[in-house]
Amino acid sequence: MKLQSTGLKAILCLSVLLLLGSAPEEAHSQETTPEDTISVGGKTLKLIGRGVREFLFVDIYKLAAYSESGDCKPKNIIQNDETKAIRMSMVRKIPADRMNSNLKSSLIDAMDDKNDEEMLKTIDSFLTFFKGDLVSGTFIEIIYKPGIGTVAKQNGKKLGTTPGKAFHQLLWKSYFGKDTCCSALKKDILEMCNK
Repeated sequence: MKLQSTGLKAILCLSVLLLLGSAPEEAHSQETTPEDTISVGGKTLKLIGRGVREFLFVDIYKLAAYSESGDCKPKNIIQNDETKAIRMSMVRKIPADRMNSNLKSSLIDAMDDKNDEEMLKTIDSFLTFFKGDLVSGTFIEIIYKPGIGTVAKQNGKKLGTTPGKAFHQLLWKSYFGKDTCCSALKKDILEMCNK
């Protein structure tokens, strides 16, 4: 006997909830509706776009991307050496080990040279910033500042800085590159940017 489409979807959603570890908790996010502009280190950043990261019909986090130029071309979003920011608001709890393994996988997938030992070490160093589970409402900021590097913050607290232009480009490539981790999210952001 075949499962009806809605029944199959319900089973998949339940499986994902069990996999992720919990249903949504009450959110206490600092980020509700993304602003059109934000100020970072004296620079005014323009909203490129926003969207929701989903996995098998389940919302994981909301993301807004910003840059000084507000450029909409994926290549420029990745390569422009300008102040940029990614802001994420978690919609549900994600265990730390699962978040780190998914992020590491996305970054490695975006690498041109998967055997670049220096970049693999940089990725591992970046991941050490995220030690605890990300509960619903957790607010993550990943800010790139030319000459300084990629600064990670959680709920306003600085977690650490990863120096270098190359890592920042890899991180943005994992979202906006050809082998993006999040094709639907990328599509939503670029469609909003091009309006």
